[in-house]
Amino acid sequence: MEEAIALYQGDLLEGWYQTWCLIERENLQNIYLLMPEKLMDNCEKNSHYEEGIAYGMQALKQDYARERTYRRLMRLYTRLGDRNSAMRQYEQCVAALRAELDVAPTHSTQQLFEMIRHDELVRKETIKNLSSPASSDTSGGLVDHLENLHSNLGAMQRLIQHEIETVKQFYSSR
Repeated sequence: MEEAIALYQGDLLEGWYQTWCLIERENLQNIYLLMPEKLMDNCEKNSHYEEGIAYGMQALKQDYARERTYRRLMRLYTRLGDRNSAMRQYEQCVAALRAELDVAPTHSTQQLFEMIRHDELVRKETIKNLSSPASSDTSGGLVDHLENLHSNLGAMQRLIQHEIETVKQFYSSR
């Protein structure tokens, strides 16, 4: 999929407006946009958040009003411990949807934003991961579970460090 994404050069026969060409152009664009989303999902599952973010940014270059991609980016930034960037993605999503389609984000996107804004997403996932047993009785399942816990711990540490810096800045400006 990475090779296919790298080979994609843009719209098929740009400037042609025959029906068959328009249909095929849209079909190829949709196929292209599914690839970064699948790679983003894989990156999220394997805690490769920065790589997943790069795929999301690539997808938005092709369709900057793709709400599903913004939601994935919001989750990836949150898991990376960068709440501000996650919230910026929401604001960019709102602006893109308004400019392109004159609509507001869906309820699920707004709900995700509220969870991120109130730090509920990180807390819920951490609690879920701490309380859920390994997905398998095999050592591989246990290793996966422990790696996931380690990743969540790192995200929580980055979030706590960010909060400490915010409080320090507040008190030093007084």
